[in-house]
Amino acid sequence: MMANYTLLDARYDGNVVRLFYLSDGGKIEEWNEGTEYHPYFYALRELEALEAAKNLGCRSALERRRELFSDRELDYYKISGREMALNEVKQAFTRVWEDDVHTVEKYAFDRGMRFGVTYSNLGGSFHPMEVNMEAFEDAFRELVGYDPVKYALAKKFFNIIEQPLPIISREVAKRYRYDVDRMLQALYLSRITNSPITFRNAPPSNFIKALYYLYLKSEGYVIPTPEEFARGESERGVYGKAALVLSPEKGVFLNTYALDYESLYPSCIDVYNLSHETVNCEHGECQNNTVPEEEHHVCTIRRGKYSTLIGALKDLRIRYYKKKGKEGDQNARIISEV
Repeated sequence: MMANYTLLDARYDGNVVRLFYLSDGGKIEEWNEGTEYHPYFYALRELEALEAAKNLGCRSALERRRELFSDRELDYYKISGREMALNEVKQAFTRVWEDDVHTVEKYAFDRGMRFGVTYSNLGGSFHPMEVNMEAFEDAFRELVGYDPVKYALAKKFFNIIEQPLPIISREVAKRYRYDVDRMLQALYLSRITNSPITFRNAPPSNFIKALYYLYLKSEGYVIPTPEEFARGESERGVYGKAALVLSPEKGVFLNTYALDYESLYPSCIDVYNLSHETVNCEHGECQNNTVPEEEHHVCTIRRGKYSTLIGALKDLRIRYYKKKGKEGDQNARIISEV
């Protein structure tokens, strides 16, 4: 009988990435590929800086990648090497990209791995097992016509989420300081964001960032720097005015109704196509698609990457998993609470 291994965790010790799997027998098994893995960043062509990288033992490889805001393909140099050398040489470049992405997340992406899912052998790439898509198609069939990009992404997430689960014993859950339900929740979060299960103490924004970064990389984009993301907001004057907060009237009121909008912010991001690259885009034909009472406009040509991502996850949660959870499906309930 073929053994199965669920990838739970990874650690980088400065030379190799060590992977930790949960075997069918409930044992945690460590594996590494036996060769050094060098982290990397991207940079544009600067001859003196490239020469400095070479002198410090770093490797440079030319790659063609897309720039998010313009959607143009550009030539970037992928600079890889030991952490100490990279930290020194990046000072020689005017700007570098992806130096803030965690090394184990880069490794998983480069090796085609996914945390939280099952493999037939240690160190292998992720090849999803076939799952029943009938329920998904029933819930999302109408998306194919009016939002095929979101449909395709939601289908991909569904396929990952629905992969077979390992047996989680109390002993294994306790080792990672969980109970069994919380361990399953962490496992699903690990699947969705492709982050190690031990990243649980990170703030929620880190998981959203990891998920967004993974999506951009898989689409062939170089991940913008924090300054570029900020520039996309501040220089164009998009400071994200939030919802209006209305002070309630004091007193006791009878026959009142509570109005609750489920997933309000994610729905606005999705429906109005709000992404870094779509707000105040450069297309002349989009200038009239203005935000009410604001001096901003939103792109009508490109489907935003962030809005697609948030929309796909929001629809999966509301249209499928939350409903299944209310019908008594315990795993669906756990997923809807991730």
